[in-house]
Amino acid sequence: MTGQAPEGLENPTEFPVLLSHVWSFFLQLHQSRTAGFSGANPITYQDLHAWSQMTNTELHPYDVATIKKLDALYLKGD
Repeated sequence: MTGQAPEGLENPTEFPVLLSHVWSFFLQLHQSRTAGFSGANPITYQDLHAWSQMTNTELHPYDVATIKKLDALYLKGD
Protein backbone atom coordinates (compact mmCIF):
# COMPACT_ATOMS: atom_id res chain seq x y z
CA MET A 1 0.00 0.00 0.00
CA THR A 2 2.94 2.31 0.54
CA GLY A 3 4.43 1.62 -2.87
CA GLN A 4 7.60 0.28 -1.26
CA ALA A 5 8.53 -3.38 -1.03
CA PRO A 6 9.07 -4.64 2.53
CA GLU A 7 12.68 -5.35 3.44
CA GLY A 8 13.66 -8.77 2.22
CA LEU A 9 11.25 -8.71 -0.72
CA GLU A 10 12.92 -6.08 -2.89
CA ASN A 11 14.94 -7.17 -5.93
CA PRO A 12 14.85 -10.92 -5.48
CA THR A 13 17.41 -12.64 -7.66
CA GLU A 14 15.31 -15.71 -8.33
CA PHE A 15 11.87 -16.83 -7.18
CA PRO A 16 12.09 -20.14 -5.30
CA VAL A 17 9.94 -22.49 -7.38
CA LEU A 18 9.45 -24.81 -4.40
CA LEU A 19 7.58 -22.01 -2.64
CA SER A 20 5.36 -20.95 -5.54
CA HIS A 21 2.34 -22.79 -4.14
CA VAL A 22 2.68 -20.98 -0.80
CA TRP A 23 2.95 -17.62 -2.57
CA SER A 24 -0.21 -18.48 -4.50
CA PHE A 25 -1.98 -19.40 -1.24
CA PHE A 26 -0.88 -16.11 0.33
CA LEU A 27 -2.15 -14.08 -2.63
CA GLN A 28 -5.53 -15.81 -2.49
CA LEU A 29 -5.83 -15.17 1.24
CA HIS A 30 -4.62 -11.60 0.82
CA GLN A 31 -7.43 -10.86 -1.63
CA SER A 32 -10.02 -11.59 1.03
CA ARG A 33 -8.30 -9.88 3.96
CA THR A 34 -10.30 -7.47 6.05
CA ALA A 35 -9.31 -3.96 7.02
CA GLY A 36 -9.98 -1.77 10.00
CA PHE A 37 -9.44 1.86 10.89
CA SER A 38 -5.70 1.23 11.25
CA GLY A 39 -5.33 -0.48 7.88
CA ALA A 40 -5.14 -4.10 6.83
CA ASN A 41 -5.87 -6.79 9.40
CA PRO A 42 -3.61 -9.81 9.69
CA ILE A 43 -4.56 -13.15 8.16
CA THR A 44 -5.73 -15.20 11.14
CA TYR A 45 -5.47 -18.90 11.81
CA GLN A 46 -9.27 -18.96 11.49
CA ASP A 47 -8.93 -17.38 8.03
CA LEU A 48 -6.37 -20.01 7.07
CA HIS A 49 -8.57 -22.83 8.34
CA ALA A 50 -11.71 -21.55 6.60
CA TRP A 51 -9.86 -20.96 3.32
CA SER A 52 -8.29 -24.41 3.52
CA GLN A 53 -11.69 -26.03 4.07
CA MET A 54 -13.47 -23.99 1.39
CA THR A 55 -10.83 -24.63 -1.26
CA ASN A 56 -10.11 -28.21 -0.20
CA THR A 57 -6.43 -27.29 0.11
CA GLU A 58 -4.24 -29.13 2.59
CA LEU A 59 -1.98 -26.76 4.48
CA HIS A 60 1.07 -28.20 6.18
CA PRO A 61 2.49 -26.53 9.31
CA TYR A 62 5.41 -25.10 7.31
CA ASP A 63 2.93 -23.64 4.77
CA VAL A 64 1.05 -21.92 7.59
CA ALA A 65 4.28 -20.62 9.12
CA THR A 66 5.45 -19.25 5.76
CA ILE A 67 2.10 -17.58 5.05
CA LYS A 68 2.14 -15.97 8.50
CA LYS A 69 5.71 -14.70 7.88
CA LEU A 70 4.71 -13.27 4.49
CA ASP A 71 1.71 -11.64 6.13
CA ALA A 72 3.89 -10.10 8.84
CA LEU A 73 6.20 -8.66 6.16
CA TYR A 74 3.21 -7.24 4.31
CA LEU A 75 1.75 -5.67 7.44
CA LYS A 76 5.13 -4.26 8.48
CA GLY A 77 5.26 -2.35 5.19
CA ASP A 78 1.66 -1.16 5.56
